[in-house]
Amino acid sequence: MLKNYTALAVEEAARRRAQRDEQEIQEIENQLREADERVARHAALQAKHGLPDHATPRQISDAEREYAAAWGSFVISMFGGGARASHVLDPDNSGFADPAMIAALHEQRAKLRAEFEASWPPADLAARTAPAVTDGVKTLFGHAVGRAA
Repeated sequence: MLKNYTALAVEEAARRRAQRDEQEIQEIENQLREADERVARHAALQAKHGLPDHATPRQISDAEREYAAAWGSFVISMFGGGARASHVLDPDNSGFADPAMIAALHEQRAKLRAEFEASWPPADLAARTAPAVTDGVKTLFGHAVGRAA
């Protein structure tokens, strides 16, 4: 019983090629999906912070940092600082064992979050997060041009 090794090799090569093509198609599909998801996240964050369409990723990350800091300051100002503010900021790690108390903290947090969201973004956020002309120089030299180091 003689085997036709050429035919077997051709079949195996075709199988491997099809498998590589399928894998490459899957990788390209994933790359395209991830790119669309990044664009959607970027647009959602632009809308959340009221930034212009041409906002850079750096502007968005600066706005996110300002958002987090403003949220913390908002809650702290409501309670004058102290433990109560930290419990509202992170109810799950408040140290309370009573589920009713944790649920009340979550409810209070949601109410405060809605109140905070109604006042966000501040009118000057886009201007505050706009990249400065000297950003590249600061990156290279650690300070702006014309300033002592």
